[in-house]
Amino acid sequence: MFDDYSATLPLIIVVIFETFSVAWMYGADRFMDDIEVMLQWRPPVVYKYLWQFICPLAMVGLLLASLINMVLKHPTYKSWNQQKVRS
Repeated sequence: MFDDYSATLPLIIVVIFETFSVAWMYGADRFMDDIEVMLQWRPPVVYKYLWQFICPLAMVGLLLASLINMVLKHPTYKSWNQQKVRS
């Protein structure tokens, strides 16, 4: 239950904010320049578009899917076996 309900959502939200801040606030072009300085070669331009559009959309989609899953499926303890319980 800890993994499903207390670790998933905060991590996804942090990643969404990180992706937004790197791609839009800091700037994807400046980030690519920094990577070029560190690696001595420039990454392909497709990474710029992935960071700006695809990754944030994928993370928001994952957040929505997790929220929908939490609403539709009630929290349970999967190791619990009702047949072995003594009255």
